Amino acid sequence: MKIVVDTNVLLSSLLSSPTSTLNRLLDQIRTSHTLVLSLAMAVELGAVIVRPKFTRLGTEKERVTMAQSLLSAPHIMAIVPTFTIVHPDLPDVDDNRLLEVAVAADADIIITDDKQLLALTAIRRPHAIEPEPESLLATKTLILSPYDALDYLQSLP
Repeated sequence: MKIVVDTNVLLSSLLSSPTSTLNRLLDQIRTSHTLVLSLAMAVELGAVIVRPKFTRLGTEKERVTMAQSLLSAPHIMAIVPTFTIVHPDLPDVDDNRLLEVAVAADADIIITDDKQLLALTAIRRPHAIEPEPESLLATKTLILSPYDALDYLQSLP
């Protein structure tokens, strides 16, 4: 599965214990799925990780190295959306950018803590032809919280 993870979730995982739900989720994605990011998301991750809030993770150089290792892992798919989405229920432009990445990658899941995105629950995948196929993922990109995403991924065969 192709999975887009909001940069806030990625950053929170760095501040969490290795056994936290967030890190268990990222381990699950690394071992069995593909993490999808855009260049803008990578730049945001690099810019935010050097903020004072993250000093407990190490020096600025160590934190940049940490972000680089996360972004250079083999399970990463880099996407550059070539279109713009303006969803009427998402006043925050950054939320629309996350949808663009998911649509450009034909992602199966978006993982976020953002309440406005979570309220959407799913977005229609543009390639979907059948109105009601047997599999929900054939027509929808699910939008899940990290906790729901971990439960969902662990329930898969």
